[in-house]
Amino acid sequence: MYRIPKYAPEFDQFDIVFGGSLKADNRWLVMASLIPWEDVEEKYSKLFVANNGRPAIPVRVALGALILKEKMKSSDEELIEQIRK
Repeated sequence: MYRIPKYAPEFDQFDIVFGGSLKADNRWLVMASLIPWEDVEEKYSKLFVANNGRPAIPVRVALGALILKEKMKSSDEELIEQIRK
């Protein structure tokens, strides 16, 4: 089952915990702006059947994690450790 999120994060308006915000030229923001998220979301949602099982994680989280993992050349475990820091 997949539920299309009602809210898509605006990363350029994301407040950093210790203060400030992300710069517009941040490499991850630039990369995220190149991805047609609505199209990806629509295609991704069609891969799931309705009302069956636990809802899948949002495509931005799934695809974002895969992109980070590949760009950082890390394993699944290393990526999770980096995210937890």
